Amino acid sequence: MWKFSIILSWPTVLNGQCLFDDNREITKIGEDYALDKSFWEFEKKDGIVTVPFYMDDASIISGAIVHSVIREIEKNVNCVKFVRQDELPAKTTKHLHIKSMYPECSHTVKGGVRLRTKNKRRELHMFTYACRVNRDIWKQVFFHEMFHVFNIMHTQKRKDRDRYITIIEENIYDGRVIQYEKCEKCKYWKFIPYECQSIMHYASSTFAKNQTRSSSTQEMLFPTMRTKNEVRCKQSDLDDTTSVPTMNDWRMLNLALKCL
Repeated sequence: MWKFSIILSWPTVLNGQCLFDDNREITKIGEDYALDKSFWEFEKKDGIVTVPFYMDDASIISGAIVHSVIREIEKNVNCVKFVRQDELPAKTTKHLHIKSMYPECSHTVKGGVRLRTKNKRRELHMFTYACRVNRDIWKQVFFHEMFHVFNIMHTQKRKDRDRYITIIEENIYDGRVIQYEKCEKCKYWKFIPYECQSIMHYASSTFAKNQTRSSSTQEMLFPTMRTKNEVRCKQSDLDDTTSVPTMNDWRMLNLALKCL
């Protein structure tokens, strides 16, 4: 069960968290990131992947971000088209349901994707509304979750991650270490480089017990990860992950949807 706690204080550092479990949801099929065969894919006809979607009532800022992200995906993925639905489709119809779980504005923005086998509804959960305080991190988390919708895994779970980063388990919240475990069943494209600035890579603050940063450098003092290779993976990228997909992120999404 996913949990949400209301935090009344507003720290200077915003925090984004994703609750998608790659080990549970993804398995190896062929050469792609792919779900278990019992999971369905969106329909593709005449080379176009059509994604019907319905969005719950949300704040004006949330709605604006959702539509801006969808436009960016359509711009960068040449075979996908999103079609908004006026009413929530039946569970027997393939569609994406974007859900806002709590009508509150919080500095901690959590998201997750549920991939169902018993019906045709794929659910993207955002656990707080977007507002002026959290709009940037809300967009980052929503972008991240949209990649999960199309079966893209967390970067830090790649089997080759130990070449680039060290996981510091004692700095991770109890019960969340699993989110940092390598996904042995996940297949990744070896020609896609490991990028710590990927939209799919956790930050070194994600699920960190202690969020304290250096007052002079803003470096995490108790990070969940440290780099092993400053050339390929800068610590600064781990401490402050990008808010937009990289070129290689877009390549992965095109590959996952077989657009290339």
